[in-house]
Amino acid sequence: DILVREGDFVAAGQPLARMQLETLEAQRDEAFAMREQAEHSVTAAQAQVALREADVVAAQALVGQRESELDAAQRRLKRSQTLSQEGAASIQELDDDRARVRGAQATLEASKAQTAAASAAVEAAKAQLVGARSSVSAATASINRIEADIRDSELRSPRDGRFIEILGHYDPRQDPSVLTVDNDKAVKWLADGAQPTERVAKLLQICGAIEQFEAAKASK
Repeated sequence: DILVREGDFVAAGQPLARMQLETLEAQRDEAFAMREQAEHSVTAAQAQVALREADVVAAQALVGQRESELDAAQRRLKRSQTLSQEGAASIQELDDDRARVRGAQATLEASKAQTAAASAAVEAAKAQLVGARSSVSAATASINRIEADIRDSELRSPRDGRFIEILGHYDPRQDPSVLTVDNDKAVKWLADGAQPTERVAKLLQICGAIEQFEAAKASK
């Protein structure tokens, strides 16, 4: 909303224009909700990483147990082979010990596969954690941007003077934001020595008025 008319005398600090904040406040509330949701996702992802890492530790312990069982089976087979050669063990006993070794080997390989799967699950959980943290950062950036727009929603006169002319309109509430500027008027004011604020200068840069002004200066 434009609060003054062209030609009005204004005092320093007097509001000149004020944007409707309902849309910006709704966007900010939505961004806060998104950040809260992302923070919950971070917590859940951290728990998932810890759980998967515990699975890896358990799987590694099981591998150690299976390796011990295989070692015991191999030593028993070796004794059975020696006894069989001496005639002190039957062929059946020897075959049973060989079967135990093969079974222990298969069980060990299965445990190693479980360890590998648990390690992969840890990496997947860490990737989810990174994604959740990125969502928190993105939501925080949105909040900061929206709050900056809210702070800039009221334009105040920097000094006593006359409100001379409206050069355009800027509405950051839209997505994308809407900017309309009469570049010819803006260039004229710049040529007359007008000093825009930092934010206005950025808007004039976006709409091409600064470039047009520089080109006009260079052509003289």
